[in-house]
Amino acid sequence: VPYYENELRQMERLEQQAAKLESTEAENRLLKDKLEHIDEQHRSDIRAIKQEYQEQIAFLKEQLKAWQSR
Repeated sequence: VPYYENELRQMERLEQQAAKLESTEAENRLLKDKLEHIDEQHRSDIRAIKQEYQEQIAFLKEQLKAWQSR
């Protein structure tokens, strides 16, 4: 096999690897964006739950005060 044919094959393999790497990097960026969105959604959900919990505690404290003042 002539030298240049080996070199061409090697070059083709390198190009394929580069294309695969580029594709993998693009997929990783998409996954990272999805994870960041999910993370922000979870943080938002946690804030809402905390707020609801604080409101429930305040309501229960008022109910307890009203009951104690009877």
